[in-house]
Amino acid sequence: MLRLITKRNTLGGLLFLVLVGEVTVASANGLFTPPGLIILSVLYFLYFILLDSLVAKYRLSNIGLLLVNFCLYSVFITGLLHGEIGDYVLRPENRVITTLIRIQCSFYPLFAFYLLEKVAPRKLPTIKLSQSVYMFMAFIVLLSPSKSFGLIKLVDTFSKAPLIAFCFSVVAVVAFIIGLQLHSTTARFKSRFFGLLSVLLLILGLIPHLAAFILLLLAMIIIGFIYILKPYFRTASVV
Repeated sequence: MLRLITKRNTLGGLLFLVLVGEVTVASANGLFTPPGLIILSVLYFLYFILLDSLVAKYRLSNIGLLLVNFCLYSVFITGLLHGEIGDYVLRPENRVITTLIRIQCSFYPLFAFYLLEKVAPRKLPTIKLSQSVYMFMAFIVLLSPSKSFGLIKLVDTFSKAPLIAFCFSVVAVVAFIIGLQLHSTTARFKSRFFGLLSVLLLILGLIPHLAAFILLLLAMIIIGFIYILKPYFRTASVV
């Protein structure tokens, strides 16, 4: 267990939590309570370990990381296990913002891993992928009785938005399979300007205000697309 609690894993989970915009979301929906903070911290801590294991095992490029994270986080974790895909049916007036969030939360690990390599580069082997999967699945099962996150919520999402949930699932699986095959072909991307942009996004993510979240959302999508279209960034190693 002590092997899990390293500087890299702790900071990785924290960067994930902030850059995805959870500070604003949690402050708005009332999750910024001691129990809520513990659950969110554990969620992103375990998810970072899982994603870091995938990055190491498959030597993912930035585009590979983007596609894998779209599947695991944008669709599986927040879309199905948290029920946000159901909003396409339950809150049709929010379809644009729901879609933008799906896109934005596909990009955030690109900035998180870049910053992490500056402050806590990988020095030790990652946790075995099988172990990281078991831990994350155990966390999902543990939270499922809450009915707001987990397997019960997943079933509820499919019952309320079956066609949309199915389509997202198919696209996610395809993205995951392709992403795992997109190994890095060049060294890690280095750019002071990209580092500065990542820090600015991190600062926006720390501001518990809706306006800051909207700026974070739009800025991350724009910056993410600009860089992922660059071949030398797209094929670069994540770490």
